[in-house]
Amino acid sequence: MAFASDSPLYRRDVIKADQQDDNAATRVFSASSLQWLVTNHPEHLGLITYLFMFGELIDAYQNQTIYLITRVQLVM
Repeated sequence: MAFASDSPLYRRDVIKADQQDDNAATRVFSASSLQWLVTNHPEHLGLITYLFMFGELIDAYQNQTIYLITRVQLVM
């Protein structure tokens, strides 16, 4: 995905991935990455579902504007 010319990911997001980069992680779970996958590779339904579910899980966990019990329910 990172090596396509119109991809929302950069090559540096994949190469030297052992370094901590929060922006790269954000780009992986972003709506533009999901849209690119749906448009260019609709046969990868498992990957699309995986990225969507874990992106929502992280959003629910990190959301500071809702009560803790609501966050736990969203994760479950």
